[in-house]
Amino acid sequence: MARSRFMTEITSSLQTCNNGPDAFTERSASFGIRRALLVGHNNYAWTILKILLQQFGFDVAESENGLSGMKRFHDGEKYDVVIINRYMPIMNGLQATHLLRNMGFMIKIVGICSDDCHEEFLEAGADAFQIIPMDRIELAALLEAIGLIN
Repeated sequence: MARSRFMTEITSSLQTCNNGPDAFTERSASFGIRRALLVGHNNYAWTILKILLQQFGFDVAESENGLSGMKRFHDGEKYDVVIINRYMPIMNGLQATHLLRNMGFMIKIVGICSDDCHEEFLEAGADAFQIIPMDRIELAALLEAIGLIN
């Protein structure tokens, strides 16, 4: 019950902050529908990130660990960006990022973590790194930096 109320408050807050849910619609609409894959633990930070990506016009898929994320690529699914957590069971974000690059996928990969593992992700082949949680403005800057919005 408390979680439901919390998520309702967060969603409402996200929709009204930063000039409302349409603040960046013009920026993302020019690119059409984009697909994002979130790979990591499903917690509040992930839920907020998913909502924010959807507000930018992304269709968001989720995988709980690097191995299940890799299976999506093996099955032929296509994404514009993979946002992947460092710490996960079975296959962590660094291993999955390295494997995606070794398999030749030139997709945009963003490593995320609650602490600074910037260098580790870049060495594994990520295009960018971001400490989480992040807000709408930080996500906009990140998406712009990797060329997914302008």
